[in-house]
Amino acid sequence: MADFLLIFLIHLFALLLPGPDFFIVSAYALKADFKKAFLVVCGISLAVLIWIILSLGGLKLVLESFPLMKTLLTLLGIFLFVISSLLAPKKFEKKKKILGV
Repeated sequence: MADFLLIFLIHLFALLLPGPDFFIVSAYALKADFKKAFLVVCGISLAVLIWIILSLGGLKLVLESFPLMKTLLTLLGIFLFVISSLLAPKKFEKKKKILGV
């Protein structure tokens, strides 16, 4: 169930992000009828789902084969989080100085 929820959330966010898919769907929505535009949306959704399943399967295989890589990626994520949390207040201070607040 947790795997399904993970795939569902990734699929949802992948479909929400604008990209070339947005322009294809917009073009079909403006030029063609509803049925053709709906088929384009279904095709894009299916392709994104297949891509996510294959990506997660490959990532799982790599991380199971190389447990050290999982640890290194976790440490890199923690490092990037710390760096970004240190830089964020400086960015807001700079905007306050520019705005004169």
